[in-house]
Amino acid sequence: MTTPSEHPVDWWQRPGLEAVDGRLTVAGRDAETLAREHGVPLFVYDLTHIEENVRALQRAMARTGLPWKVRWALKAQREPEVLARLLRIGAPGTPEFVGLDVCSPGEVEHGLAHGFPASEISYTGTNVSDADLDVILERGVHVNLDLLSQIHRYGRR
Repeated sequence: MTTPSEHPVDWWQRPGLEAVDGRLTVAGRDAETLAREHGVPLFVYDLTHIEENVRALQRAMARTGLPWKVRWALKAQREPEVLARLLRIGAPGTPEFVGLDVCSPGEVEHGLAHGFPASEISYTGTNVSDADLDVILERGVHVNLDLLSQIHRYGRR
C-alpha cells in the first residue's frame, strides 16, 4: 500500500485549479465557499487561465509563418465576463484580437451587443434559412457557406 506522499500530483491540478490544504480551489478561491455563496450547480471560470491559453495558441500560430486568426466559439462560452476579458487581449484588426465564431443570428446579436465589431465575427452555419441569411447579412459579419444553394442565395442578396 502506498502513502499519500508517494502519489504524484493529480493529473488535473494546475495553477489556478488545485487542492490546497485538502480543499479544492479555483483561481485561488475555495470551491466549497463559492458553492455555498452562489448555490449549485455553479460554473466557475478562471479568466487568467483562459487568457493564458488564448495567448499560447496565438504564439503557436504565429510560429507557423502562415496567416491565422483566433476566433472564440461563442456556442462554447458566452458569459459576459469571459467575453469582456477576450476583448482586452488585443485591438480589433490586429492579430492579437480574438474574434468570434458564431452559428446563429442570435449569436451574431450577442457578440455585437458585447462589443465585438462585425468585422471580427465569423458566421458558420449549416443549412441557413433565408430569414437567418437576411439578418446575418444585414449585420455585416463574415459568412462561411457550406452549400452551393447558400452561395447562390447569398449572391442574389
